[in-house]
Amino acid sequence: PFFTDWYVVSLRWFVLVGMTLSVAASESLLSLSSLLLFGLTGWNLFLSWMAGQNRRLKNHRGVSVGIDLACAIAFFLIEGTFIGPAAWVVMIPLMSGSLYYNFKGGILTALCMALVQMVSGFISGEINLPVTAIGMALTILLGTVLGFISQQLYKRWQEDRKKQIAAREKQQKLENDRLRAIYNLSSALTSTLSY
Repeated sequence: PFFTDWYVVSLRWFVLVGMTLSVAASESLLSLSSLLLFGLTGWNLFLSWMAGQNRRLKNHRGVSVGIDLACAIAFFLIEGTFIGPAAWVVMIPLMSGSLYYNFKGGILTALCMALVQMVSGFISGEINLPVTAIGMALTILLGTVLGFISQQLYKRWQEDRKKQIAAREKQQKLENDRLRAIYNLSSALTSTLSY
């Protein structure tokens, strides 16, 4: 089973609930931001179904992170700011990038989202440099932390898996040795009875 897919999908649901509450509190649910939110919900429903069926798309990790990044960028450009509901959307690509690609994915998606934050401020014409710098720093910090945590969890999972495989191989060897001993004993007994 693809455990990482389950983690990404589950964490995305938490972020989508937070985004929905934030969008509902700040504006009507019949806006362009809401349509994008409904699209993200549909995407997550599809990925939940895929994880439940233990299936993946071709290049699943890249497609998933790419769609998350595209939706986050679109949300930032629609909102024109990263304060309010858009603050939640940065979590989606950071989580999927760091869980699928560990530390490098966390850093790269964080740098991409920080760049988007800066560019969206320039596009909207309302750039507050200190607030933008703090937002970018927090995004990079969050991506670094998520990537580091994901890397450590992955290493631990790999070590546990190696231990399980070694234990299974040891058990299999014991079983084979036991069967070989029984075979040797029964062959010796049969040959003794034949004489």
